[in-house]
Amino acid sequence: MDMSEFTAGKYQKAADFEGEEPREVVIRAVKKEAVGQKQELKPVVYLQGEDRGIILNKTNSKMLVALLGKESNGWVGQRVMLAVQQVDFQGDSVPGFRFAPIKRKPVKPVAKPKPAANTDVDLEDDGLWDEEEPAA
Repeated sequence: MDMSEFTAGKYQKAADFEGEEPREVVIRAVKKEAVGQKQELKPVVYLQGEDRGIILNKTNSKMLVALLGKESNGWVGQRVMLAVQQVDFQGDSVPGFRFAPIKRKPVKPVAKPKPAANTDVDLEDDGLWDEEEPAA
């Protein structure tokens, strides 16, 4: 039995995802919550499919503002990339969450259709334009 399930805190930690590939995530909620021993108010982002939120530090807050705008109500339903990277924290290198824009593969332009081999139409040969001479 994986005992980390019983010792997990209220919030996600980057160390729990260390070694995983970056992934596309959808933001389902952003809340202001009292966190830590000092009960400081911090923004917490909740992702679809995850019960625990991610406490946003200044770096991640600034990145999400740059990507999605300064009003966090507009972030709900938005897709971003989430990765775990080594970051400097109080002089140590530790795993940390990083948000980034989704990189889309460039779309190849649709080729214009090639014209048919013979585009000249002889309207006189189909008989549609034949006019009868009025009877005298």
